[in-house]
Amino acid sequence: MTAYWFIYSKDVVSGPFTTEKVENGIKSKTWSTDCLVWWKGQKEWITLVDWQRNLPTILDSFKTRIQKSIWYVEHLGMQKGPMNSTELQGYIMSTGILNSCRVWTIGMDRWMYVYEIPDLVEFFGVSRRKTARAPIKGQLTIKKDDIIVEGPAGSISTGGLGFRDLSGLRPGDHISLTLRSPLLIAPIHSQGKIVYTADRGFTGLQFNLLNAESESTIADYVKRFQSHGKILKAS
Repeated sequence: MTAYWFIYSKDVVSGPFTTEKVENGIKSKTWSTDCLVWWKGQKEWITLVDWQRNLPTILDSFKTRIQKSIWYVEHLGMQKGPMNSTELQGYIMSTGILNSCRVWTIGMDRWMYVYEIPDLVEFFGVSRRKTARAPIKGQLTIKKDDIIVEGPAGSISTGGLGFRDLSGLRPGDHISLTLRSPLLIAPIHSQGKIVYTADRGFTGLQFNLLNAESESTIADYVKRFQSHGKILKAS
């Protein structure tokens, strides 16, 4: 069973957990229903009460998001497509080109390797990306030209950030950003580029010119999360 869910309780992020694990945790009162839950692609943390109430719809949206995308694949200068995600997976895995092909779908500003796209990594059931990531709870401020947008961050790695539903951003946009989180020992400041936007408003951002202090802060956070499966509030 796939582990989707991260829990935020008493300034601690833990996970990922399977649906069964979360449901058992609620029944055993390991977590109170006012704890928060998050999953990849989700804009904001929601309460476990709302999670329980909307679980069938949430699970169905995973299938819908993955299956409805139409993909093209490029390998050694040859392109193939269109195909849905299941057809894409079958073609790539059967031909053994997972590590060398690139793919594209509407909303992406360039061809990308499978390992650069979290939805496909999880759908294919292959090893995670080069730069490990972890969920993050914090406030993201993005500036593009004279426009400033703010919203919650979703996930982070030394390579970039994932978030949802910050309007006015398109693939290829160059931006500056600040991330503040109680889980990090210092704010993150960086330049970046919007790499892709996907279904349900999920956006991938790649860091450019990330300074050594911020990179060290992120790497330490992700390492601690991977080691312990949870992160305490930074002191």
